[in-house]
Amino acid sequence: SCLSSESSAEYDEKEVDESQEEKKEDASVVDNNTSQHRDAVEALLGNVLKDMEAVGDDGTVAKAFAVGKSRVYFRAGALEHLETARLDALGVYAIVIERAARGFLARSKFLRHKDAATVIQSSSRRLIARSKFQKDRCAVTAISCWVRCINAKNELVRLRRERACTLLQTRYRIFVAVQHFDSCRSSATTIQKIARGSRQRPIYRAALQEAKEEAVVNKKIAALQKRLADAEMKLLKANGGAVQVVPPEAVPTYADAEEKDEDAQEVRQRAHTIDKELMDDSMEMINVLKKEVFELRSKNYLLRSDFDELKLSYQDLSSQYASVSLSYEALKQTNSEITNANKDLIFRATRDKKEFFDTKRQLTNENDQMRGELARLRSKLEAKERAGDAELARLRAENDRLKAKQGGHVPWASSTPPPSAPAMRRAEFNT
Repeated sequence: SCLSSESSAEYDEKEVDESQEEKKEDASVVDNNTSQHRDAVEALLGNVLKDMEAVGDDGTVAKAFAVGKSRVYFRAGALEHLETARLDALGVYAIVIERAARGFLARSKFLRHKDAATVIQSSSRRLIARSKFQKDRCAVTAISCWVRCINAKNELVRLRRERACTLLQTRYRIFVAVQHFDSCRSSATTIQKIARGSRQRPIYRAALQEAKEEAVVNKKIAALQKRLADAEMKLLKANGGAVQVVPPEAVPTYADAEEKDEDAQEVRQRAHTIDKELMDDSMEMINVLKKEVFELRSKNYLLRSDFDELKLSYQDLSSQYASVSLSYEALKQTNSEITNANKDLIFRATRDKKEFFDTKRQLTNENDQMRGELARLRSKLEAKERAGDAELARLRAENDRLKAKQGGHVPWASSTPPPSAPAMRRAEFNT
């Protein structure tokens, strides 16, 4: 506890010493500030009251004031001199404030006039630009319509040419196809002729051989018939001229005749032998003829089947010929239609060409009229610009007169005036 009390006492002594040192420092700072303020006041008043200083006989200078610690003392007339100088300074400041106020009022009025002139100029420019835009739009519409018409006509001519070329190509291909079909048909006919000839020649040769054999058989039959007739004649002569023809089955017996006459029996035996030979030859000939007839019937059947096939082929060829004839008639009619279409296309092309030249002439005239109208509008615009320049010059003169009347200062009076808006618009229009 004793140590703590001693330490606290030492701490209190230190704090007291520090506080005394701070007070001394503050006093020294205050003294320094006071001396600085006194020097500043002396310098200021010395400059202001320098005219009222008095010089003594011994060369000492007597100032018109004295500076104390807290107050300043003036000689007689020094304070009035300061008040006069203060009033002069306030008058100067009042003049500056009045000048600024008058300048603000003049600038406000000028800005109002400028805004009004800008509104008038913008309205006139808008009117001129609107009329110019409407005329340009009408001109562009006419030109675009003319260009679209030309493009549409060119496209129409191209499509017509393509259609005509397509029709010509179609007809040419049909013609080539028909020629190819005719050549193929003639080739097929030749091939069929050759094939049928090669197929029918062996049949014809066989038929020719059969005909030759038949002729030989017929000759043999004729020879046999002649022999039979000769035998019959001999028999008739032997019988004493009696005509009796009996079949071999009905040949009468000669029993009674043997009893009557032996000679007659011999004759009968000879006749029976001859009849038997004739019957054998006849039966052989009949068998040969039957065989020939069967073969001829089979060949006839084959020939009939070939005839039916030929008939069907002829019908097919007839139908093909009819279709080819119809195709030829259709091609002929199509050719006439193409000829008429070509004539129509030539007539339309001539008419379109005439319309194109008429349209071109009309557009040239309209272009000349538009150029004349543009020159007239340009002259009117220049006249309006001159009137606007005159109005702006009048407004500027009136503004200068108002400024001179108010005694203000015009900022741009001594400098070169900026270019007018109509002059700038004229430069843009000329460009």
